[in-house]
Amino acid sequence: PSPPPQKKSYTTSIRKPTSFSLQPRKMELAQCLFLLSTALFFLCQQTVCLNAELRTLIDIKAALDPHGVYLSSWTLDGNPCSGSFLGVACNELGQVANISLQGKGLDGFIPSAIGGLKSLSGLYLHFN
Repeated sequence: PSPPPQKKSYTTSIRKPTSFSLQPRKMELAQCLFLLSTALFFLCQQTVCLNAELRTLIDIKAALDPHGVYLSSWTLDGNPCSGSFLGVACNELGQVANISLQGKGLDGFIPSAIGGLKSLSGLYLHFN
C-alpha cells in the first residue's frame, strides 16, 4: 500500500510593488509652473506699462516738439528705458521716473497725458 497523500500547504506572500513617490515630482512641477506663470504675468504687465508710457512720451513729444527737431530719438519703435530716449531715465522696475530736457529749445504746453507716467518723480524743462 502506498502512504497516504500528504497535505501540502502553500503560502503566498503578497508584496507591495516598490514605487517611488511621485508627490515630490508633482510639487516641483507645480512650483515651476507657478513661477513661470508669475514671471509671464509680470513680464506682460511690464510690457503693457511700457507701451502706455511710450504712448505718453510720444504725446509729450507731439506737444513740445511737434516737428521732432529736438526729440527725434523718441520713436514709437523705441524703448524709453534703453537709454536711447534723450533725457529719459527709468527706475529699476523699467518705468519712466525722470525726464530732463532743460535748454533743448522746446516750446508748448505739457499735455495732460503726462499723468500716465505713474512713476515720474522728476520733470526738468527749465531754460526752454
